[in-house]
Amino acid sequence: MSNENHNHNNRYIAKPMVLEAISGTHGIMSDIAKKLDSTWDTARKYVNKWSETAQAFQNERERITDLAENVIITGIKSGDKEDSKFWLKTIGKSRGFVEKQQQELSGDIVYKVQEAKFPEE
Repeated sequence: MSNENHNHNNRYIAKPMVLEAISGTHGIMSDIAKKLDSTWDTARKYVNKWSETAQAFQNERERITDLAENVIITGIKSGDKEDSKFWLKTIGKSRGFVEKQQQELSGDIVYKVQEAKFPEE
């Protein structure tokens, strides 16, 4: 067997083990590595090795994103202005809720004019 199928302890990590290790980690690679008793890089390699494990990893990330969205929505429903502003600045952009920044400059403005040089005919 090639070295790419073994972790730092020279132990083969099978796809079902990787799938089990991904479960419940919210897509945190360090947690997956710990469950696999491997390095972070080895865990990432195995997560990306099969389409099924890569999808399971992505699903874990999406679940935690859903949870974060639910927390913000709960805040909005309870009248939290900061959560409402955050939602509008990110999700509500398409409706024109964009935070604009204004910058003021002071001091002298210096213009540098360069003479254009054209090839002689």
